[in-house]
Amino acid sequence: MGNRITAVHVKDIAPAGENADEDGWADVGQGTVDWKGLIATLKERSKAKYYVMEHDNPKDDKRFATRSLAAAEKL
Repeated sequence: MGNRITAVHVKDIAPAGENADEDGWADVGQGTVDWKGLIATLKERSKAKYYVMEHDNPKDDKRFATRSLAAAEKL
């Protein structure tokens, strides 16, 4: 089944009680999701080559893009 995965939806969740003004979402790499572990598993078990980052309600779009891309580059 992993050979059918070509794209991954990347989204992060803020720690409990944080980012209420952003509906509890966090910039990718700034929240509670173990992206390092998930990306390692995806690389091992899938053919994913597209990672689409999303944040439902960022207060600052540029901050979201900048921080999320920086975090993704480290993965």
